[in-house]
Amino acid sequence: MNESQVQDVQPEPVTPPVPPVTPPVQKPKFVLEVHEPYATFVNNEPQAISYIIEGLIPQGTYSHLGAKPKHGKSCISRSESVCVAKGTPFLGRKVEQGEVLLCSLEDPRQHIDNCLQVLGYDKEKDARIHIVEKLPKNITETIDILGEFLTQHPDVRFVVFDTLAKVVRAKDSTNYDEMLILCEKLSHMAREFKHLHIQGLGHCKKVKQEDPFDAFLGSVEIRGETDSNIVIYDTHGHRVIQSETRIGTPWEATILNADLIQKNDTQYVKEFSLGGSLDSEVAMTKATHDAQKRVSYENRLITFLKEQNGKAAWTDYWEKVPGSSDGKQAAVENLAKKEVIRRSGVAKSKTNPQYLQLLKPDYIPSGFPSGFAGLTSHKYCADPNHCVNLAAEGSEYCEKHICDACGGFSHDRENDGKCHRCRTNEMIQAHHAQAQQAQKGELCTN
Repeated sequence: MNESQVQDVQPEPVTPPVPPVTPPVQKPKFVLEVHEPYATFVNNEPQAISYIIEGLIPQGTYSHLGAKPKHGKSCISRSESVCVAKGTPFLGRKVEQGEVLLCSLEDPRQHIDNCLQVLGYDKEKDARIHIVEKLPKNITETIDILGEFLTQHPDVRFVVFDTLAKVVRAKDSTNYDEMLILCEKLSHMAREFKHLHIQGLGHCKKVKQEDPFDAFLGSVEIRGETDSNIVIYDTHGHRVIQSETRIGTPWEATILNADLIQKNDTQYVKEFSLGGSLDSEVAMTKATHDAQKRVSYENRLITFLKEQNGKAAWTDYWEKVPGSSDGKQAAVENLAKKEVIRRSGVAKSKTNPQYLQLLKPDYIPSGFPSGFAGLTSHKYCADPNHCVNLAAEGSEYCEKHICDACGGFSHDRENDGKCHRCRTNEMIQAHHAQAQQAQKGELCTN
């Protein structure tokens, strides 16, 4: 083969290797589980629901605790956590003891430690409280690492996410579909670990809602996905706690009290307790106010009649005694019914004018309406003009109208704490002292 023939020979083309075809990953087919009624029964008997906090948060469920910022939701969750770790009742409800995973993603750890100590947590005797300060910004990764932790710590009974927003990391917390997917992951995790309860904390709206649970900030899914909801809010001058639940016994709107202590210039909650129901407190407040108002008007009428030597014309009473027409009319009717005063004459008659006569000058108005037994011993300020406050102990006047100097009545105590008589006596004594000083000065000069 000559040189020209060699040049004409072309190398055969090389075919690149064909990569193996990877079959598409198929998702496992959903398996529909169908159950017969009463499959959870044992020996044909229903089984008691297991709770972490009796009647409030069942095991294997997910709840939400909402309140406005700085209204006590973190404090309440820490109180729950300590009660679970100690196995002591929470606000009067029995608690199942167990370990706690406290994911506190806002408060400094030093503050958390201080709060736990004030609440009485003993790390040597009580079940462990695991504190987490940071979680991944991806809910799937968070679920994975928490699942591993909970598998390794089977004694955990209570998980707190403070706050929920920093766990789910929603792009739009008002979007129902997005929050459904995110909150459902937490609910499924609670179902998977059947012996614990997961609680998320969230803020409430600034504007007061007719239904307090509608105040949860974000989509209605936050309220709907949970098995229990707890809300803390202020109304009628009280801080109130209320709950709703699919399983258990909810709290009606109930007064929430906090026992506070001061340590190193910081205020801490030592203990929470429940007062009466909001409805009963509001009714009691109204009844108390009405009783105070009634007693005040009756006192005004009795004092006025005493000043008039026991008898006065109706027109004089109506013109000279301060107050509303309804209040003064009610005082006359109440005291006449008790035979403390007597009405005579005819209203608006010129020939037989109406008079009021005092029959029992020693009568002291007091008491509450029926149904409020135990409060009838309270007496009210004897100020005949405007005051409806309770009298101070050992006095017929309230603290607002007691003279600091003599203990008598003072209508303008706000100025210096003294009544007019004591103030006048002090002025006279001061004038005499000045005059004596001046006289001594003149004698020395002479």
